[in-house]
Amino acid sequence: MTTLPVLAVPNFDKEFVIETDASGRGIGAVLMQEERAIAYMSQTLSNRAQNKSVYEREHVAIVIAIQKWRPYLLGRHFKVRTDQKSLRFLTEQKVMGEEQHKWISKLLGYDFEMKYKPGKENSAADALSRQMQYATFSTVQCEAWEGFEAEVQADEKLKQIVQDLVVDPSSHTGYKLKKGRLYYEDRIVLPKESPRVPEMHDTAINKYQTLSPGGLLQPLPIPTQIWSDISMDFIGGLPKVGGVDTIMVVVDRLTKYAHFIPVNHPYTAKSIAELFIKEVVKLHGFPSSLVSDRDKVFLSSFWSELFKLAGKYSSAYHPQTDGQTEVVNRPPPVLIKGDMTHSAVEEVNRLIAEKNDMPREMQEQLLKAQDVMRAQANKHRRDVEYEVGDMVYLEIQPYKMKSLATRFNQKLSPRYYGPYEIIQRVGQVAYKLKLPEESKVHPVFHASLLKKSISPTVGFQPLPTCLNEEWQLEPTTEEALDTRRNAQGVVEVLLKWKGLTEFENSWESIDKLMSEFPGFLLEVKESFEGGGIDSYGRVYRRIR
Repeated sequence: MTTLPVLAVPNFDKEFVIETDASGRGIGAVLMQEERAIAYMSQTLSNRAQNKSVYEREHVAIVIAIQKWRPYLLGRHFKVRTDQKSLRFLTEQKVMGEEQHKWISKLLGYDFEMKYKPGKENSAADALSRQMQYATFSTVQCEAWEGFEAEVQADEKLKQIVQDLVVDPSSHTGYKLKKGRLYYEDRIVLPKESPRVPEMHDTAINKYQTLSPGGLLQPLPIPTQIWSDISMDFIGGLPKVGGVDTIMVVVDRLTKYAHFIPVNHPYTAKSIAELFIKEVVKLHGFPSSLVSDRDKVFLSSFWSELFKLAGKYSSAYHPQTDGQTEVVNRPPPVLIKGDMTHSAVEEVNRLIAEKNDMPREMQEQLLKAQDVMRAQANKHRRDVEYEVGDMVYLEIQPYKMKSLATRFNQKLSPRYYGPYEIIQRVGQVAYKLKLPEESKVHPVFHASLLKKSISPTVGFQPLPTCLNEEWQLEPTTEEALDTRRNAQGVVEVLLKWKGLTEFENSWESIDKLMSEFPGFLLEVKESFEGGGIDSYGRVYRRIR
């Protein structure tokens, strides 16, 4: 492209034209006059820029090209051609996010107009934006075939079938011999006991586990003193009275005595800590141990200092650890109704005399209750142990979709993720996994959520990158794929969600989309003005 017949000399009395294009990896542009190329440029996008939407990448290509050829364009009227139809409204758009404001400000002072040019005609800029692909020849050598014949020959029934097929290929309906390997209806045949069967199937990720949940019940130790060991949790979503709609529940694990403390929402770790000291520590002293779930309030740096002195977290996604507080977290009226205790003055002396005997009796009763509870619970559980270094699959379903995306295909989603390596055993039935660094999920899990991987190199299923600490998906929009009108006449947009697979794509109402992702409106504006949405050679129809 640098030879004399291709590149023309600029004529500053004629109008300049820029053609731009962007792919998933780079951008390209050509400076032209009268359909003759004067200059060209090509640039690789950064990792951050590659994650931007199609609209934003095309916008970036325009800005970079104009800035590069500033000496040719400043003070003159010129045209910009792009294969992204929605960019025709670049200078007219009313709704812009912070990112769009930054890029559009770099075009101030230039006199230009936007023109649409179909992608198949925008060949020069398109070629500059893409990486050259070369055809290659390769030979596939499958080491997995080794040993198949030996396993079949070791099975007497399959061995006889092979011998019969050698004599008469039609002796067994559906069976065939190909290159010495036995097939049934074009599927390889192996003995039932072959270790290759679980290794070469993805059932470990998608199959239901019919065994009893792993991990025997491990009750918490019985406290020895009143208010020396407590558990905490929150009751939320109550009708608001006096600005309060949340109750903090603090339960003594020995006596089951509970404090119900009203909390103003939103609350912080600092405010909860101050309330805890005021309402609990003031009356009973600081406890020797605290049991709580992994609420983000309990995980903050302020609370972490308290839990260093006395604290235990429950494992991720396993609220049964703090079961007794969950039991107390019933509607307060039910508990109040059942509290019909009466006390008379003459009973005071008797109560004082019994005070020293009560903790011992409660411990004995709690131990009996624990034994019964353990025996009943373990009828439906199995003892399972893993070693450090084992590879296990992780079950995290059913997780919640926090954003507006609705999941109609829940049953088709993977049931297990991984496998991941066990790096530490925590207690008797919990294990710490080596999760990806970008994962926000707490890495300690109960044994019932794990399943040992027979072949760690087969069928890896990564965790969703948008899964937060509360086991909720918080995806962001990546691309608008199509538009339609539903039976009620509401405009819907088919969205690709960043960090999720294609089968998680969903149709969303344009009104909800505009309210939750206002910056994404620029992508779908073309649905109302006419035309489609350009996306790497895929043509999408629009709904009138």
